[in-house]
Amino acid sequence: MVRKRMTAKRILCLTSTFPRWVQDSSAPFVLNLIHDLKKLGWQVDALAPHAPGAAIEEVLHDIPTRRFQYFWPPEQQTLCYRSGALINLRKQPSDYLKLPVFVLAQIAAVLKQLRRKKYDIIHSHWLLPQGFSGTAGSLF
Repeated sequence: MVRKRMTAKRILCLTSTFPRWVQDSSAPFVLNLIHDLKKLGWQVDALAPHAPGAAIEEVLHDIPTRRFQYFWPPEQQTLCYRSGALINLRKQPSDYLKLPVFVLAQIAAVLKQLRRKKYDIIHSHWLLPQGFSGTAGSLF
């Protein structure tokens, strides 16, 4: 049997947690998933929220990574990272006001990324809000 060589397919991975820099311990499971997909021949880009001190765009751990800004100034981007979004919201209930802005910024970032590159799959690592953002982005 002759096996056809699979051409690499492209995946856009949406997540609310991703390492912010080398040596960052945030969300190693997302990083590990992407590395495993790459070993299987997939081309994977990560799209995650920005955090103070993180680059907007870089290749991190051999993964093309874009981070969208969702609040200004950047020091106010406090929904994700640290303890995780749900715990952060419990600690700072006023951050609930940032959620609609976060979702709209993520949808805009997905649409922008889809204009830049063609993807075969949009992988939303979390149902909310990435599932919503990925679905909204795929409709356009």
